Amino acid sequence: MRPEQWELFLTVHAEFYDKAEKDPTLGPAHFAVYNALLRQWLDVACQLPLETFGRITASMAKVSMRNYYRCIRDLHDRGYLHYVSSHDTYIGSRIYLKWRGLGLRPEE
Repeated sequence: MRPEQWELFLTVHAEFYDKAEKDPTLGPAHFAVYNALLRQWLDVACQLPLETFGRITASMAKVSMRNYYRCIRDLHDRGYLHYVSSHDTYIGSRIYLKWRGLGLRPEE
């Protein structure tokens, strides 16, 4: 991994925790899901969008599928990430992580 990718990863991680620590609506499962997403993002050299399947992320986060979808919806609704479901069992959903107030989606 290149140093700038590692620096970006650390920035996103730190900004998430700075914001999430003050958010009383987030619980341990939200942190676990976000950390699983960060790990997958790191594995693909910090490329966006992150394409993943819920069952993979839920397994990494050690949460049920029901909890995974609740956490993803909550994280999306509260502005921690942008989630685009694929509705296809063969194509992963797209997840755009956010930092520095930027929503990193193609239209932005």
